[in-house]
Amino acid sequence: MFAAFSTTLDIKSAPKIKEIVTKKYPRNIRENCGFYTLKNWDWVYHGQEKVEGDGDNNTLNNFTISVSPRLLWKEIVICCLNIIFIQSASTDYMLHFLIALFTLIYAL
Repeated sequence: MFAAFSTTLDIKSAPKIKEIVTKKYPRNIRENCGFYTLKNWDWVYHGQEKVEGDGDNNTLNNFTISVSPRLLWKEIVICCLNIIFIQSASTDYMLHFLIALFTLIYAL
């Protein structure tokens, strides 16, 4: 179930991370960066910015930007709800228990 959670979190958080980086570095050429890649980098995004030069002399500038995990709280909540209610990894096992628990509580 953790594999489904981590995959979903990477997919959901990649556009937000790209948006955060693009605000400061609009010419960033790095592809999408997921939640766990950023976590492994200690919440510091490493990218490259393409700088136009004379003619065909384009250069790449390396940059780092610190990204707080608090900025990704919506993506984490959406991912948790997605795993609990939509992904079959959890609904196959836990949904029956939750329905039974709700019925028991409602009957009392």
